[in-house]
Amino acid sequence: MSPACSASPEKRRHSPRRRRAAAALCAVVVLLSGSGLRSEEDPPKKSGQGLFSRFKGGGLFKPGKKGKARAGAPLPTGSACTADEARVLVEFHDQVRAEAGTGPLSWSPEIAAFAQSRADEIAKSRRLAHLPPGRNPYGENLALGSGGAGFGVLDACRGWHAEKAKMPAGAKVLTSALFRGGVGHYTQMVWGETTRIGCGVARYGEDGQTMVVVVCCYDPPGNRIGGQIYEAPR
Repeated sequence: MSPACSASPEKRRHSPRRRRAAAALCAVVVLLSGSGLRSEEDPPKKSGQGLFSRFKGGGLFKPGKKGKARAGAPLPTGSACTADEARVLVEFHDQVRAEAGTGPLSWSPEIAAFAQSRADEIAKSRRLAHLPPGRNPYGENLALGSGGAGFGVLDACRGWHAEKAKMPAGAKVLTSALFRGGVGHYTQMVWGETTRIGCGVARYGEDGQTMVVVVCCYDPPGNRIGGQIYEAPR
């Protein structure tokens, strides 16, 4: 299996201008340490790796009135996300999850603090990639876009949600083939066992542009190969 989150040779040939023009994404899959994709029979492990894809933003969500994010108004949110950004992130996920028949999420400042540390690391290294196996206790979705083009947390969510179009009709179990089909961001968003979310945002300059990094972490982590995508916690 090729290293997780490493771009294909074709993607590595993209010019910096093209990379900035298209937002890059990265979604997590829970793996056995050093042994490839997890099976349903394996004991749960919370290590994250994944695959790159690209997206174009879609429709769906319109932010409601300003208010409090679920789980007690995260002020502070635990990250560089504002209270309104936290609200938008939770509301968007909850709307997508309601469509899929899974339950709402709670915002966790603790998870958001971890997501913020990840966003800061990515901004510092300028490399959109997951941690090595065993170092991330959460599921993880990453996004990168140009701040000059107005890229923000809602754009990241829309891009992840756009992968729903790739889901085969009636698919309920996450297989290796399904994940490789580029649906991992979406399946993590709607994973039935996930109950908490926290996100971070970081920015860095590149060739005169401001790049925006969005990291969302999920607990319990989703994308377990062989797992039921929409099954609620027992």
